[in-house]
Amino acid sequence: MYCHSCGTQLSNDANFCTDCGAKISENNQSFSTATPSNSMDESVINIPVKGTGNIIFDKFGVEHNGKKFMYSDIDGVSFYAKNTSINLIPVSQMYYVKITSGSEKISFNFGSSLYIGNKAKKDTYTQIIVAIHSKIFPLVLKKLVDNIFERGLPVIIGGVTFSNNGCSTKGILSQTFVGWPQIAETNFRNGSVILHKIENNKVKSLASVSMSVLNAVVIPDLIVICKRVLGV
Repeated sequence: MYCHSCGTQLSNDANFCTDCGAKISENNQSFSTATPSNSMDESVINIPVKGTGNIIFDKFGVEHNGKKFMYSDIDGVSFYAKNTSINLIPVSQMYYVKITSGSEKISFNFGSSLYIGNKAKKDTYTQIIVAIHSKIFPLVLKKLVDNIFERGLPVIIGGVTFSNNGCSTKGILSQTFVGWPQIAETNFRNGSVILHKIENNKVKSLASVSMSVLNAVVIPDLIVICKRVLGV
């Protein structure tokens, strides 16, 4: 099996790509607007990150290098992998992670040169992604969905605006609006989240948001939940 985002070969039972972090599982129902007490595992996850210090996920929050955010205060997350090659020869592999709470952030990166020791770093990156999906995604998604449907506030992620009616993208000369029934499934490709729309019974590209943008990685689950809320 291969990652649909970056092409990395994966084991058949993989849920996440060990290179770019894209979710491989087709079960988009795994995240919901569950309450925090139901959505979080109470176990402590302590992940050593060589060169940048441990990142610790406990029952109440995440901590890195002495800075700790309560899960309830987290409002943004991003993670992505970046490969660098020269003349098709792999030179380096870098992994980036950012978690925000208001104006504060936990942000770090790590990687390898000439792919020396990269397997261990890929394993570390995968552990971090799994922890973020388990501990942080449900709460961030709940905040976004509550803003859209309970408070009537637009959610803007990388130039795409999500509202209770659908989503809109702004181009140089025009703005495109698509209602929720016409928004198709998203996928990861080349380090970006690709949004699609249904037009004339065909699936067409709508927008592309880099995975480096805060909360871009939650867009696929956000769309699934919003459509579920509306029953479309």
